[in-house]
Amino acid sequence: MRITILSKNISIGKGFEAFVIQKVGQLDRLLKGGIGLVKVEVGKETKHHKTGPIFFAEINASLDSKLLRVEATHIDLQSAVIQAREEMERQVKKFKDKKKDLARKHRE
Repeated sequence: MRITILSKNISIGKGFEAFVIQKVGQLDRLLKGGIGLVKVEVGKETKHHKTGPIFFAEINASLDSKLLRVEATHIDLQSAVIQAREEMERQVKKFKDKKKDLARKHRE
């Protein structure tokens, strides 16, 4: 699985990049290498925003010619990444279940 990290309206350090790779890399264990490319975009929504959920994380994963996409906003950037990963995990599990059910349906 290849992970590409983009930042918008902020600069991120190597430590945060490692955090994102570690959190998003956990998705690979669900499909045992089935995900080809994952694009992660993190940043601030605007440069002048002061209160509310000002940070966002967006994850796009290509999976068997299907694109899975999630977004999360939060006051803290790390929390936004964690929320986005959890939502992506739900979508991947749902996709796997649909694929498994479809295979069972064709056997009957």
